[in-house]
Amino acid sequence: MSPRAVVALLIVLAPALACAAAVWLNAVDVPVADDWARAELLEPGSVAGSFSMDAPLPRWVASVNARFFSGDLRLEMALGFCWVLVNALCVYALCRRTFRDRPGTATAVGFLASLLLFSPMQWEAFLWAARAWSFLPFAALSAGLVVAGSRWSRASKLGAGGVLAAVVAASLPVGAASGDGPRAGLSALPALLGSPFSRTHILPPETLAPVAGGLLLASFLVLALLVVSSRSRTEPRVRALPWLAIGGLALLAGAALVLVVAPPRDVLLPRYTTIGLQLCVAVLPLFALVASDLHSRLAASEVGLRSVLEHAPAFGFGALLVVIGMGWLVGLEGMHGWKAARLRARTALIFLDRFAPAHHTHLGGDAGLDAVRVAAKTLDRHAQLRPPMADGEDLDPFTPGGALAPEHGELSSRRVARDWVEVRGFAWLAEQRRPADGVLLTVRVGDGPRRTVALAEVRDMPIPHLPEHDHIYNRARFPQIEERGAWAARVRRGALPQGVAFRIEAFAADAELLELRRLPGDFVVERSEDGLSARRENGES
Repeated sequence: MSPRAVVALLIVLAPALACAAAVWLNAVDVPVADDWARAELLEPGSVAGSFSMDAPLPRWVASVNARFFSGDLRLEMALGFCWVLVNALCVYALCRRTFRDRPGTATAVGFLASLLLFSPMQWEAFLWAARAWSFLPFAALSAGLVVAGSRWSRASKLGAGGVLAAVVAASLPVGAASGDGPRAGLSALPALLGSPFSRTHILPPETLAPVAGGLLLASFLVLALLVVSSRSRTEPRVRALPWLAIGGLALLAGAALVLVVAPPRDVLLPRYTTIGLQLCVAVLPLFALVASDLHSRLAASEVGLRSVLEHAPAFGFGALLVVIGMGWLVGLEGMHGWKAARLRARTALIFLDRFAPAHHTHLGGDAGLDAVRVAAKTLDRHAQLRPPMADGEDLDPFTPGGALAPEHGELSSRRVARDWVEVRGFAWLAEQRRPADGVLLTVRVGDGPRRTVALAEVRDMPIPHLPEHDHIYNRARFPQIEERGAWAARVRRGALPQGVAFRIEAFAADAELLELRRLPGDFVVERSEDGLSARRENGES
C-alpha cells in the first residue's frame, strides 16, 4: 500500500480505536438478563424456560466459551466488536470501489461511516454479550458485497456467499415471532430508525426520534429513486447497488423488529440503534453519488448554482459530523452508566444468597429473582461467576481499602426501635467518579470478627437520554442531585447479635477493585429487655 493509502486507512480506523478503548474501559464480566441462559448450557434443566438464547450460533459460541475459555463474557463482547470492525473495513472497501476516481471522497465517506458503525450509542450491544449478535448480519452482507465485486472465480464467490448465509442464518433467533403475534406495527419504524439521532437536550427522544427517522427514511428513498432514475450512464447505478442493498437490509431488519419483537415503547433502547446507523451508512455514499451526478449535469449552468453544488457535500458531511459527535458524547456517558449498573449488580450477586436486592430486575429482566439465584449458583459451581458468591457472613471477597473522607461518605442518621435498626447515609467513590456499588452493614461484638447483616443499594441518577420506562437502567427518578449516592437499610432484631452491646459499621463497596471503604459515623447498639438503644462512642445517644 502507498503511504497515502495507509494514512487514509488509519483515518478510517480512528473511530474503531476510540470505541475499542471505551469498550475496554467499560466492559464488565457480569451476566445480564438472557446471559443467564448459559447456566442451562452447563447444567441442562437448571433454569429452563426462565431465560432465552434462541439463536443457534450465539448458543454454540456461549457453550464453547463456557467449557473451554472460562466463560468470560468479555470474550464474546470482543467477538461482537470484531464483527463491527469487519463491517467497517468492508464498507471502506466498498467506498473505495464506489469512488475509485475520487480517493478523497472515499476516505471522507469511509470515515463518517466508521464513526456511525462504532458509535457508542450502541453501548448495549457492545457491552452485552447476548446482544453483540445484532452486528453480524450487516457485517456478513458487507463482506458478501465485497466478495461479489472481487475478481474471484464464480465458484469461490458462491462458496463464500454460502458460508456467510449459513452464519447469518445460525445467528437469527428461532421462534422470535411466537406469542401474541405483531405487537407494534410499521408506525414504530421511523422512531426505530431515528433513535440514534434523538438523544439531545432539546427535545425528548420520544418526540425527536420519529422526526429524525422519517427524515432519514425519506432521504434514503429519494436518493435511491434519483440514482435509479438517473439519465446518465449506468455506471452510477451500478456503484449504488451495494448501498441500496445495505439500506434495504436495514429497512427489512427494522420492519421485522417492530412487527414481531419490540413493542413501540422499546424501539428507542440502545440495543436497536444499530439499524438506524446502518441505514445512515447507506445514505452517505448515495448522497455523494447524487451530488456528483447533479454537479456533472449542471456543469454548464451559472456559476452560483454550480458553486452551491460543489459545497453541498461538505456542508452536509459537516452537519452530520456534528450530529454524530453529539451521539458519541451521549453514548460514552451511557457506557459509563452501564458500567456503574453492572458493578452494582456484581455487588448484589456476591451476596445474592443472603440478601435480596430491592431492585432486582436489572439482574435478570422479568424472569424473577429466584431464577437469577439458581442461575448464579450454577455458574458459581462451575467457577464462571467472578468473583464467586459469598458463602459465609464475612466480607469476602472484598479487601479493606481504607476509609472514605467525610465529604465522600457517611453513616449520617440512625433510627432504633424495639425490633429493628434503620441507618441512612451516602457513599461516593470520588476516584471512580460514581456512587459506591453498595454499602455493607456489619456488626461486631467487642474485638470479635465483623459479620455482615445487610446490603444497602446506593442510589444513582438515571442514565440520561433513555425512555423513562426502561426497566433495566432507570430504576427510579431522583429529582435532586443531592440524592445521588444515598443509601438506606433496616436490620431486624433477629439478625443482630445476642450480646449486650455491639458496634454497627458501614462499608462502601467498590466492585471493580473489590475493595471496601469504611464510612464515618459508626455507633454502638445496646440490647436490653426493653429493646434496642444506640449511642456514639462518647456515650451520646
